[in-house]
Amino acid sequence: MKNARTFLQAVGIGVMITAIGLGVAACDTGGAAALAPPNGGSGGGGTSVGQYGIEFQRYGGGYRVTGRTGTFTAISIPATHNGLPVVSIGDWAFWNNNLTSVTIGNNVTHIGNMAFLRNNLASVTIGNSVTHIGDRAFEANSLTSVTIPNSVTHIGNMAFSGNNLASVNIPNSVTHIGDMAFEANSLASVNIPNSVTHIGDMAFEANSLTSVIDT
Repeated sequence: MKNARTFLQAVGIGVMITAIGLGVAACDTGGAAALAPPNGGSGGGGTSVGQYGIEFQRYGGGYRVTGRTGTFTAISIPATHNGLPVVSIGDWAFWNNNLTSVTIGNNVTHIGNMAFLRNNLASVTIGNSVTHIGDRAFEANSLTSVTIPNSVTHIGNMAFSGNNLASVNIPNSVTHIGDMAFEANSLASVNIPNSVTHIGDMAFEANSLTSVIDT
């Protein structure tokens, strides 16, 4: 194990840990993203509205989701809009929107910072093309479990902080777990794949961990 003291800080001081062959280097990246008011996004043009009142903006060769005008509590973000792929969910797109359930289409590769911050999400289905989950993307919701697809490489700072996660499967595609990524949940154990090269500060703090296993 490299830098065991820092790793203990990552999972939370005072827990009993069983680590088998763990070879990741935990390090501080300067803290989680600070909360700041949305600035309306950047780039693109050609905005339009689709099902569930979801707002789309042209983005490269496809569309980025920027928000919504409807009041639905359960939404599905499509794989395509106007015949083009929906590839990104922008920063702050659905923050504080009272959502309870969301399904993310299979062309989305990027979930922006604070995209679903402060909702009431009990269910989320993440499409199998997502590679990047941004800082605080699902913070402060009501998730008890989440399946992270085997396409994700980056889990941002505080991405799932402040939920009720009892279990999480981190796939062997993931290389980066950010600061406080799973802080303040109900995890009793976690398997960390060999692909992970970075675990941020306090990544698993304030859980009920009794074991952390390298797989």
